[in-house]
Amino acid sequence: MIHREALASKEMSLGLNIVLMTVVTVVNYIKMRPLKSRIFSGLCKDMGAVHSSLLFYCEARWLSREKFLLRVYELRNEITIFLEEENLPEAEKFRDGLFLMKLSYLVDIFEELNILNLQLQGSNVHMFDTSDKINAFCRKLELYGAEI
Repeated sequence: MIHREALASKEMSLGLNIVLMTVVTVVNYIKMRPLKSRIFSGLCKDMGAVHSSLLFYCEARWLSREKFLLRVYELRNEITIFLEEENLPEAEKFRDGLFLMKLSYLVDIFEELNILNLQLQGSNVHMFDTSDKINAFCRKLELYGAEI
């Protein structure tokens, strides 16, 4: 069941995938260059941010998507300022309300997927339990879709 959930979570709409790829590109730009990473860390400290660094994204560790996206969302203002100082076109996206709405939606969905994954694990989890939990999750997704 967990393997099927992992496969299903990889499929997402084009609009959400563009948001995810943009965020990955920005984080890689900052994290792959030590000087940029130190400058960004100093900016975060100067602005009084909760965190002073970003997390790397790893495709193989799909459960880390929620933490990765949450950290980016929490540091979105600092990222915007940093990108504007670097004169990068991605700064416009981090000022766009629709982009930020999609980013927050991704954070929420991957948080729910992590909660579901934790519920599917354990020594006393049976096929009927996992089936019920997945059906309940599908109903939640339908409700989320109806609210949009």
